[in-house]
Amino acid sequence: MSSIIPFNQESNLPAWLQERADSVKELNKDIVTGAVFPSLSIKGKRFAVNRDGVKTVLMKPGVEDEVAQHIGVVVQRANMKSKVFYAKRFTEGESDGQQPDCFSMDGVTPSPNASNPQHKKCALCLHNQFGTAVTDNGEHGKGKACADSARLAVSTPDRLDDPMLLRVPPASLKNLREAVKIINQRKIPYNSVLMKIGFDHEAASPKLTFRPVGLLSEADYTEIAENHYDSELVRAIVGVDEDAAAEPKAPESEADELDAALAAREATNKAKAATEAPAPAPKPAAKTAAKAAPATAKPKPVTDDDLADLVPQAAAPAPAPAPKPAPRTSSPVQVDMSDIDSLLGNPDD
Repeated sequence: MSSIIPFNQESNLPAWLQERADSVKELNKDIVTGAVFPSLSIKGKRFAVNRDGVKTVLMKPGVEDEVAQHIGVVVQRANMKSKVFYAKRFTEGESDGQQPDCFSMDGVTPSPNASNPQHKKCALCLHNQFGTAVTDNGEHGKGKACADSARLAVSTPDRLDDPMLLRVPPASLKNLREAVKIINQRKIPYNSVLMKIGFDHEAASPKLTFRPVGLLSEADYTEIAENHYDSELVRAIVGVDEDAAAEPKAPESEADELDAALAAREATNKAKAATEAPAPAPKPAAKTAAKAAPATAKPKPVTDDDLADLVPQAAAPAPAPAPKPAPRTSSPVQVDMSDIDSLLGNPDD
């Protein structure tokens, strides 16, 4: 009869198991990353955390009956190549619990987990063409039926070890990219920044706004870069591994198929434009003086109100120093995490 060794996390493993340590990680990967991770919902223009089947709406701290209008998160990792297709029309941010018919994590091939793949390659799929989106009145719009989206692994700055999935709908992608452009101008990584996320209240459906409002400490950024960015959980949230393992090598004939499909689509569009487009109006006479290009708008600066919920208020500026003042040593400002509660919502959901 086989003898069973008691399982004790503090005891040394038998030699035969230690020799297999490298292969065990891959064996256990499907179960470890297959666990359901929490997600951040934007349904109904309300932030809510979905965790283990329980949905918790984030409320404004100190106000029992008022939902949070914005939250502060760190984007630990982003995947901007995600695509999602629903056979039945849905509204952005209103699809909680509704599974897409087809989706892709890399924008190249459908996910192996898609329930109803629409094509072997996204570039050749009819639903991935502009003009295939269906509007509220049932007409075709300018967008694509297979919507481009982003998958973000986000966390509150005081819970870096608890990343969540935030799906960014198509209408919000421009705002996300504009925020990252501002960050890039400072030549700093996006996952070193505290991002203020809210809603565009003039949009009919949930449309997110993004604004960088703070910088993490060196210790927090190091924790993200070394412990979380490339962790199995974060990689599973953004979906960077799923398609890489399943994607087969493309056959040589596929390039010709793609060229033929693109050429046919271009010819169809030109024929349609020739029959539907009105006669072009005569070109106006050239102006003698070229109109000056408008100045590029600068990003709105972060004000004290934006940071009031993030860091303690700074002291009033000191008066001009007298000649030859005695040298004084200044201490760095210490951020009290309790002061950002009104930005973060409920961090313990």
